Amino acid sequence: MGLFDRLFAASACTCMRATVPLFLTAVLACSPAFAGKRISPERIRFIQMGGDDCPPCRTWRAVELPRLQWSPAFGSIWFSYVVKRINSPVPPQAYLPYDIQHLKAKLDYASGGHASSPHQVIVVDDEVFDYWFGAAGAEEIEARIAALVNGTKYPYRRCIKRAALKDKSCEISPAR
Repeated sequence: MGLFDRLFAASACTCMRATVPLFLTAVLACSPAFAGKRISPERIRFIQMGGDDCPPCRTWRAVELPRLQWSPAFGSIWFSYVVKRINSPVPPQAYLPYDIQHLKAKLDYASGGHASSPHQVIVVDDEVFDYWFGAAGAEEIEARIAALVNGTKYPYRRCIKRAALKDKSCEISPAR
Protein backbone atom coordinates (compact mmCIF):
# COMPACT_ATOMS: atom_id res chain seq x y z
CA MET A 1 0.00 0.00 0.00
CA GLY A 2 1.46 3.37 -1.06
CA LEU A 3 1.87 6.43 1.14
CA PHE A 4 -1.15 8.20 -0.38
CA ASP A 5 -3.31 5.09 0.12
CA ARG A 6 -2.22 4.79 3.77
CA LEU A 7 -2.87 8.48 4.45
CA PHE A 8 -6.24 8.32 2.72
CA ALA A 9 -7.27 5.20 4.65
CA ALA A 10 -6.20 6.81 7.92
CA SER A 11 -8.01 10.03 7.07
CA ALA A 12 -11.24 8.19 6.23
CA CYS A 13 -11.43 7.03 9.85
CA THR A 14 -10.57 10.52 11.06
CA CYS A 15 -13.30 12.07 8.88
CA MET A 16 -15.88 9.73 10.38
CA ARG A 17 -15.04 11.21 13.77
CA ALA A 18 -15.68 14.65 12.23
CA THR A 19 -12.19 15.92 13.00
CA VAL A 20 -10.04 16.66 10.01
CA PRO A 21 -6.33 17.07 10.62
CA LEU A 22 -4.78 20.06 8.88
CA PHE A 23 -2.46 17.87 6.79
CA LEU A 24 -5.50 16.14 5.28
CA THR A 25 -6.49 19.30 3.44
CA ALA A 26 -3.09 19.36 1.78
CA VAL A 27 -3.11 15.63 1.00
CA LEU A 28 -6.54 15.71 -0.62
CA ALA A 29 -5.84 18.87 -2.59
CA CYS A 30 -2.61 17.34 -3.91
CA SER A 31 -4.41 14.18 -4.94
CA PRO A 32 -4.68 13.30 -8.60
CA ALA A 33 -8.48 13.38 -8.30
CA PHE A 34 -8.58 16.88 -9.81
CA ALA A 35 -5.92 16.31 -12.48
CA GLY A 36 -7.39 16.17 -15.97
CA LYS A 37 -10.94 15.58 -14.76
CA ARG A 38 -13.83 17.79 -15.70
CA ILE A 39 -15.43 19.44 -12.71
CA SER A 40 -19.05 20.44 -13.03
CA PRO A 41 -19.48 24.19 -12.45
CA GLU A 42 -21.88 23.76 -9.54
CA ARG A 43 -18.99 22.19 -7.57
CA ILE A 44 -16.87 25.34 -8.00
CA ARG A 45 -17.01 28.50 -5.89
CA PHE A 46 -15.03 31.70 -6.38
CA ILE A 47 -14.60 33.90 -3.31
CA GLN A 48 -13.46 37.54 -3.41
CA MET A 49 -12.51 39.20 -0.10
CA GLY A 50 -11.95 42.93 0.13
CA GLY A 51 -13.57 46.20 1.06
CA ASP A 52 -13.94 49.86 0.25
CA ASP A 53 -10.73 50.75 2.10
CA CYS A 54 -8.81 48.79 -0.57
CA PRO A 55 -8.34 50.63 -3.90
CA PRO A 56 -7.59 47.44 -5.91
CA CYS A 57 -10.73 45.85 -4.43
CA ARG A 58 -12.91 48.79 -5.49
CA THR A 59 -11.41 48.71 -8.98
CA TRP A 60 -11.89 44.93 -9.23
CA ARG A 61 -15.58 45.23 -8.27
CA ALA A 62 -16.13 48.12 -10.71
CA VAL A 63 -14.23 46.71 -13.71
CA GLU A 64 -13.46 43.00 -13.46
CA LEU A 65 -16.56 41.71 -11.68
CA PRO A 66 -18.95 42.99 -14.38
CA ARG A 67 -16.76 41.34 -17.03
CA LEU A 68 -16.88 38.09 -15.10
CA GLN A 69 -20.64 38.30 -14.66
CA TRP A 70 -21.04 38.32 -18.45
CA SER A 71 -18.91 35.19 -18.77
CA PRO A 72 -20.92 31.97 -19.30
CA ALA A 73 -18.41 29.96 -17.22
CA PHE A 74 -18.59 32.38 -14.29
CA GLY A 75 -22.37 32.50 -14.43
CA SER A 76 -22.56 28.77 -13.79
CA ILE A 77 -20.36 28.64 -10.67
CA TRP A 78 -21.01 29.89 -7.14
CA PHE A 79 -19.69 33.34 -6.26
CA SER A 80 -19.30 34.84 -2.79
CA TYR A 81 -18.15 38.33 -1.92
CA VAL A 82 -16.75 38.90 1.55
CA VAL A 83 -16.36 42.41 2.94
CA LYS A 84 -13.12 42.72 4.86
CA ARG A 85 -10.78 45.55 5.70
CA ILE A 86 -7.16 45.65 4.52
CA ASN A 87 -5.81 45.29 8.05
CA SER A 88 -7.93 42.25 8.92
CA PRO A 89 -7.58 38.55 8.14
CA VAL A 90 -10.53 36.41 7.03
CA PRO A 91 -13.49 37.84 8.99
CA PRO A 92 -15.14 35.99 11.88
CA GLN A 93 -17.66 33.34 10.88
CA ALA A 94 -20.65 35.52 11.79
CA TYR A 95 -19.48 38.17 9.28
CA LEU A 96 -19.09 35.75 6.38
CA PRO A 97 -21.95 35.25 3.94
CA TYR A 98 -24.16 32.45 5.25
CA ASP A 99 -23.36 30.13 2.32
CA ILE A 100 -19.64 30.06 3.15
CA GLN A 101 -19.65 30.23 6.95
CA HIS A 102 -18.88 26.50 7.06
CA LEU A 103 -15.60 27.23 5.21
CA LYS A 104 -14.23 29.60 7.88
CA ALA A 105 -11.60 27.21 9.33
CA LYS A 106 -10.42 26.21 5.85
CA LEU A 107 -10.13 29.82 4.72
CA ASP A 108 -8.20 30.73 7.89
CA TYR A 109 -5.82 27.84 7.33
CA ALA A 110 -5.32 28.57 3.62
CA SER A 111 -4.77 32.31 4.15
CA GLY A 112 -1.98 31.77 6.65
CA GLY A 113 -3.71 34.38 8.82
CA HIS A 114 -2.66 37.27 6.58
CA ALA A 115 -4.28 40.64 7.04
CA SER A 116 -4.32 42.17 3.58
CA SER A 117 -6.70 42.71 0.71
CA PRO A 118 -7.78 41.45 -1.67
CA HIS A 119 -7.85 37.69 -1.13
CA GLN A 120 -9.20 35.52 -3.95
CA VAL A 121 -10.01 31.84 -3.61
CA ILE A 122 -11.26 28.99 -5.74
CA VAL A 123 -13.00 26.26 -3.78
CA VAL A 124 -13.99 22.88 -5.25
CA ASP A 125 -16.30 20.59 -3.30
CA ASP A 126 -15.81 22.76 -0.20
CA GLU A 127 -12.01 22.32 -0.30
CA VAL A 128 -9.60 25.16 -1.07
CA PHE A 129 -8.26 24.55 -4.58
CA ASP A 130 -6.29 27.78 -5.05
CA TYR A 131 -5.73 30.79 -2.75
CA TRP A 132 -3.99 33.97 -3.80
CA PHE A 133 -3.57 37.59 -2.77
CA GLY A 134 -4.23 40.40 -5.21
CA ALA A 135 -6.96 41.16 -7.69
CA ALA A 136 -6.72 38.78 -10.64
CA GLY A 137 -8.36 40.07 -13.79
CA ALA A 138 -11.50 38.64 -15.34
CA GLU A 139 -9.55 36.82 -18.07
CA GLU A 140 -7.27 35.14 -15.53
CA ILE A 141 -10.18 34.00 -13.36
CA GLU A 142 -12.08 32.78 -16.43
CA ALA A 143 -9.01 30.77 -17.49
CA ARG A 144 -8.79 29.16 -14.04
CA ILE A 145 -12.48 28.24 -14.08
CA ALA A 146 -12.36 27.01 -17.69
CA ALA A 147 -9.44 24.69 -16.87
CA LEU A 148 -11.44 23.10 -14.06
CA VAL A 149 -14.66 22.81 -16.03
CA ASN A 150 -12.92 21.48 -19.16
CA GLY A 151 -10.48 19.21 -17.35
CA THR A 152 -7.47 20.92 -18.94
CA LYS A 153 -4.17 21.93 -17.38
CA TYR A 154 -4.61 24.57 -14.69
CA PRO A 155 -2.94 27.70 -16.10
CA TYR A 156 -1.37 29.01 -12.88
CA ARG A 157 0.68 27.64 -10.03
CA ARG A 158 -1.81 26.67 -7.34
CA CYS A 159 -1.48 27.44 -3.67
CA ILE A 160 -3.62 25.73 -1.08
CA LYS A 161 -1.92 27.26 1.96
CA ARG A 162 -0.16 30.57 2.23
CA ALA A 163 2.85 30.81 4.52
CA ALA A 164 2.35 32.64 7.80
CA LEU A 165 5.34 34.81 6.92
CA LYS A 166 5.21 38.46 5.92
CA ASP A 167 6.26 37.62 2.35
CA LYS A 168 2.92 35.82 1.71
CA SER A 169 4.69 33.03 -0.14
CA CYS A 170 3.01 29.72 -0.81
CA GLU A 171 3.64 27.10 1.85
CA ILE A 172 1.73 24.23 0.24
CA SER A 173 1.53 24.06 -3.54
CA PRO A 174 0.46 20.83 -5.26
CA ALA A 175 2.69 19.47 -8.00
CA ARG A 176 1.65 20.62 -11.44
